[in-house]
Order: sequence, then C-alpha cells, then structure tokens
Amino acid sequence: MCILTLYRSQYTPRLQKWTNIGVVFEHLSTRIHPISGLPTILHKFFIRFNLTVFYSASVVVTFLALPSFLIYPQNFLVYLWNWLPINIALGLVVVGYGANFGPLYAFQVYIFAKKMTDQKNNLTDRLNYTLTNYPSEQLTSLVNYSVQSSISIMKELIEGYHFWIHFNQSIFFATFMAQSIVLYIIFFVDIPQFLRLAMILLGFINWLSGLSVHFFLGTYGQRKIDQHRCQLKRTLYLNISNQMKVQLVNYLEHIESRYFFCIFGSLNYSLDHFLLVRL
Repeated sequence: MCILTLYRSQYTPRLQKWTNIGVVFEHLSTRIHPISGLPTILHKFFIRFNLTVFYSASVVVTFLALPSFLIYPQNFLVYLWNWLPINIALGLVVVGYGANFGPLYAFQVYIFAKKMTDQKNNLTDRLNYTLTNYPSEQLTSLVNYSVQSSISIMKELIEGYHFWIHFNQSIFFATFMAQSIVLYIIFFVDIPQFLRLAMILLGFINWLSGLSVHFFLGTYGQRKIDQHRCQLKRTLYLNISNQMKVQLVNYLEHIESRYFFCIFGSLNYSLDHFLLVRL
C-alpha cells in the first residue's frame, strides 16, 4: 500500500501536497534552520542516518538469518537459501519506507506544531501589549489575523494529510497484524530461546514504529491546536467587534471536538485510542 500510495501521488495532485516537507532538506548552510528552528546539524544527521540505515538493511537481514542456517536440518537449508533474497528485498522495502517516511511524518507534525505554537505566542504577546495601548478596532484586527493565519496553517496540514493518511493506515494495519502473530509465537509456540528473544525484540520495534509513535505525534499536534483554540476563546471576552465574535464562534465550532490526526475515519491519534489499541 505504501508503494502504491507513493506511485499514485506522482499522478494525483491531491496527494502531492505532502512534498512541502522537503523544506527540511533546504537551508542547510545556516546554523539554525529557518523553518524548523532546529540546528541544521540535526537535519544533516537525519539525511546521513536514513542513507546508512537503508544501505545496511540487507546486511542486517543477512546476519539475522545466519543462526537459522546453524540449527535447521540439512534438508531444509535449500528453503532458507530461497527465502534469503526475498527477506533481503523485503528488509530494504520495510526499512526504506519505515526509516524514511516515518521521520518525515514526524518532521511534518513538528513543523505544524511549531507554527501553531508561534501563532499562540504571537497572539498572547500582542494582546498583552495591545490591551493597554490600542482600541477595539486594533484588537479585532489582531484576532482576525490570528484566525486567518491558523486556518491557512491547518488547511496546509489537511492537504498534506491526504497522502499521510494512506501511509499511516498501511503502517498501522501491517504492524497491528504482525504484532498479533509475534505475540502468538512468543507465548504459545515452542521455539528456541534465541528465536524467542529475537521475536521479543521484533515485537518491540514493531510496536514502537507502527503502534505508538504515530499516536504520540498526533497527540502532540492536536494539543498545539487546542492550546491555540483556548487562547482564541479567551478573546471572546475582550472588546472586539460583534461581527468578529460571530466569526470566532463559527471558527471554534469547527475546531472543537475535531481531530486532525486520525486514520480509518474514526481512529484518532490520541492517548485514549492509544490505550484502546493496547488493550
């Protein structure tokens, strides 16, 4: 599904908005990245790390397969040799998508959250100054600017999420099914001890990469939206125009109780649903 989604994005404009995350690979000559606000050395490390992990995936898969050659009966070795190239290819695909698109999605959420935080802080600082220096018209203009800016940021998120939702759904479904199989093997199948330890490690990596990190990222991004929303709600008690108050109430009605990070239409990336998946 990940491969299909990436292929479709080349011909479907609706799935191409996510590429604006490519900004993390730009402006690397500066000390602090102008978009993320992080040291550019972290961006360079991310690029080198992805390349290293991708090219080392086949080597790691080969070494992981070596113990099986030592314990399997001789008449089964031919099957191991046949499966080894397939495992190497699958390892490259899984690592290529997991180690590259996973961190890219994390960057996407982080940059979105940073923009929302900047909007909230900017609104708070300017209101603290404006309350004692400017009349109602200035307050109204300030609130309107914050509303329009946040709408633009969330619109950009929604447009990019048309791609990410397909990717995240595929990752969740694949890791959820794999986790069920891994848990069954660990607790109900008699296997050698080193294989059981390997399955436990595999289960932890599977849980971390597909069944937990995305929920934490979604919760983080949603919390930044809620913080900005709460700050805007406080402005209803300020001396702003009635028309602006009506617009603000309409805006808040659309934002409240809406989760911008979800999969399958109803599984929200929230801590509540994270615990539900665990159970």
